[in-house]
Formats: sequence, C-alpha cells, structure tokens
Amino acid sequence: MRLTRYHCATLTNVTTPTSINRTSLKRGTHEHLDEQPQYLAQVGHFLGGALVIVLTTLFAIVLGSGWTPILVALGLGIIAASVKEFWYDMKYELPKQTWGDSFMDWSFYMLGAAAGMGVAALAEHLAKHCA
Repeated sequence: MRLTRYHCATLTNVTTPTSINRTSLKRGTHEHLDEQPQYLAQVGHFLGGALVIVLTTLFAIVLGSGWTPILVALGLGIIAASVKEFWYDMKYELPKQTWGDSFMDWSFYMLGAAAGMGVAALAEHLAKHCA
C-alpha cells in the first residue's frame, strides 16, 4: 500500500501544510514557526565553530604539536567566519541580511569556537597529565 500525505500525517500525528489555514500564517501569528529555522541556524553556527577547534585539537594531540595548530585554526576560523558573515552573506544571501543578522550568526560561530577552546584546554590537560 502506498502511503499518501494523509496517511503520513495520521501516522506521525503532524498537521500537513495543506491543512493549515493560510490566512493564519501571517507573520507573528505562529512565532514558533518563524523562530525554528533561526534556532537551527544558530545551533549550526555554534557547532561549526566548535567542530573546527575540536578536530584540530584531536590532530594536535595525536601529532604532539601543542597549541600552535589550535591557535592557527582559531585565527583562520575567525577570519573565515568574518568574511562569510560580513561580506559574502551581506552581498549574496537571500533574503537580504541585515548587519544584525550577520553579527548574530558570527557571534554563534565565536561562541562555538570559545566552547571548542574549552574542550581543547581540557583535552590538552588530560593528554599531558593522564597519559
């Protein structure tokens, strides 16, 4: 049996987009629908910033090269996030971004990088003193 949109909605207990009253979708009436993509984007920016530092830390520990590659990755990450948010997104991203949008995205990259640096410090400490 082929599942139709009706069956899928019934199985997952989710309202399909076609059953939502289109007049109720004016901006501000369903704030949770407006905020969810922004929330997911900020989680992605945070994880992206953290992932760069954490992966570099793993390689630095394996190679025994200390903090130099981690600090280089941090500097390159700051430059890359700045160029991406304040030049590329401002020029090419649709819908058109404001400086506030770009600053918020950049801030979450930096928060992720800061969390990654915390993980790096803990990993370096554990690698040095618990090996």
